[in-house]
Amino acid sequence: MSVIRRIIAALLVFTVLLVAVSCAANTPAEETTGSSTAEPIKKAEDIGKDVTPDKVSSRTLTDDDVKKLAEVYVKFFKTSTDENKKSSLISPLSIITALGMTADGAASNTKAQFEALFGMKTEELDEVMNYYYGLLRSSEKVKFEYANSIWYTSRSDIKIREDYISRVLGAYYPQLYSVDFKDEETVKMINAWVKEHTDGMIEKIVDRLSPLTLMVLINALVFDAKWSSPYDDYQISEMTFNAYGGKKQTASMMHSSEYGYITMKDAVGFQKYYEGGNWKFVALLPDAGVDVYDFVDSLDGKTLLDALNGVKGEKVNASMPKFSYDYDISLVDALKSLGLTDAFDDFADFTGMIEDGGIMISDVIHKTHIDVDNAGTKAAAVTAVIMPEATSYNPVIPKSVVLDRPFVYLIVDTETNLPIFMGVVTEI
Repeated sequence: MSVIRRIIAALLVFTVLLVAVSCAANTPAEETTGSSTAEPIKKAEDIGKDVTPDKVSSRTLTDDDVKKLAEVYVKFFKTSTDENKKSSLISPLSIITALGMTADGAASNTKAQFEALFGMKTEELDEVMNYYYGLLRSSEKVKFEYANSIWYTSRSDIKIREDYISRVLGAYYPQLYSVDFKDEETVKMINAWVKEHTDGMIEKIVDRLSPLTLMVLINALVFDAKWSSPYDDYQISEMTFNAYGGKKQTASMMHSSEYGYITMKDAVGFQKYYEGGNWKFVALLPDAGVDVYDFVDSLDGKTLLDALNGVKGEKVNASMPKFSYDYDISLVDALKSLGLTDAFDDFADFTGMIEDGGIMISDVIHKTHIDVDNAGTKAAAVTAVIMPEATSYNPVIPKSVVLDRPFVYLIVDTETNLPIFMGVVTEI
């Protein structure tokens, strides 16, 4: 498995950042640095008279749609586990949202490669995402929120295509801001937006931006839920966790009885519900002697869905460590390995986004945060695409799953069984 990543900084949450820069041969027009506050030029909920959003239909998810999403989600997961064998976490929902907003501005072969990756047309993905996000709303018991924004250059010589803005507004409902990317305050404003929309779990997504930046598209996800059955103090004890590589660590292990035993080739697992029953935590423990990364490499969308749809109504004595960590990765090489190559080339075609085209992707960055303890789970994610100038119960003996060695985990919505977060724990 070819896995390459680079640390940079959600939809735990997911945020997507798309930075576009003109590839025109002419020197960018000189501008006076504007004020340090971003002006919301048009908001999705109050577009005004200038741009009318497309009425993107909200297509009900079919079984085929779920299978296609599961397949691409697993591909994202397999190509983003940490090459240094450290704990990792991604939000495939955040990544596909970011790429979906990007793909709406692609054309010709560049667009075809996005569609090959998604397994569906960009227009179909827009419709599917429009519907799917409607399923994942917050409730009194679980907080799931997402936000999208588009920040684009105030340069008068750059023309963002109105039909592109209209399409993205109708599909993803972003807030719109016009900013001066030569102003250092712009980075602070973008990071402040990210921090706000990830409940402070992710404080920033970028350290700096090129003054030639044209556009930044951001998707942020946050998930905050309590266990349906929280752990009491007597259910927590100190145990040894056998970290990847053989190191032994002391971990606070949480013990409970759950109903929902998972079996699959080379692994067993369990599910634990969050309050309300619309979300669940799924843990998959590779069999003794099976390397966790070999297990991840063996997964595909069908295998994962079969496991999640085939949960047995058996009692499980489950033990799980408390854990918390941050994860940062560059997805460029992962996406290239999945066939998305033209978008990173000088001749990338994003004429559906910028009137004169001439922009490419230089980086796709993803940052996540997770906290799992006796009360519940908090998670956040950010994804960034940077585009610079081109030059039923059976009463038998309970099963037992003790997560005292590296394991895979998911946060899954129970209606579709699609994961919004996918991670590997290799150490505590």
